[in-house]
Amino acid sequence: MIQEKKWNWKGLLICHLLIAFLLTTFFIPFTRAYWEAIDLSFFRLINETLRDNRPMQVFWALANHKKADWIEDICIFLFFFSWIRTFPLEERSKKSAQFLFCVLYAAFTILIVNHLVFRNFIEVLRASPTIALENTVRLSKKIPWLSIKDSSPKCFPADHGTTAVLFAACYAYYARGKRAFYGILYSVFLCMPRLITGAHWLSDVIVGSGSIALLFLSWAFCTPLHRYWTERLQKVLYFFRKKQTV
Repeated sequence: MIQEKKWNWKGLLICHLLIAFLLTTFFIPFTRAYWEAIDLSFFRLINETLRDNRPMQVFWALANHKKADWIEDICIFLFFFSWIRTFPLEERSKKSAQFLFCVLYAAFTILIVNHLVFRNFIEVLRASPTIALENTVRLSKKIPWLSIKDSSPKCFPADHGTTAVLFAACYAYYARGKRAFYGILYSVFLCMPRLITGAHWLSDVIVGSGSIALLFLSWAFCTPLHRYWTERLQKVLYFFRKKQTV
């Protein structure tokens, strides 16, 4: 178990070695070929399930729609809410503070890294499958009455993938057991709409989103950062609760 009260140097080292492995194998031409083969095979496999399959097309088009993001966010909230409800009343304040930490930390990560750094300072020109390949199933053409993201000239890293990986890691860290397993399954589902429609490659999620999530989560849970901010958020919650009871 990761230590919360002190620096976990072993955990930090392992996470950074994993990041180095992912990025090195992705950007070195020799090993990049393996990632491209995996990407191509995976995309062809899942995208072909949409061909001449109207129910699947409609389902994944709806899951890809922007308004579906709100439903997915509500589901994430329900995961944490159901987990918090398993604790006695006196412990729920701390668990709520941990949930708030995860939400704020994930939002900070996506805003700073995905939206600021990769869009303004680090330019990775990589076309999504529907742009790079021919004879793909384009849901934007099959179902034009829905606003669907099924292409991108800069698909690395995946924003939805980063959200999903951050949620899965945070929830699994807290919940453990079966709840953690269900949370991970849900995070896989969160990644699928963009993958199956061709807005992202699999490596955009595994390498891009995975590296970002590993970096920020290691510094959250392998250092005192998590405990420090959880305690302060707990005090904020206590202040508002006390103010309401006055």
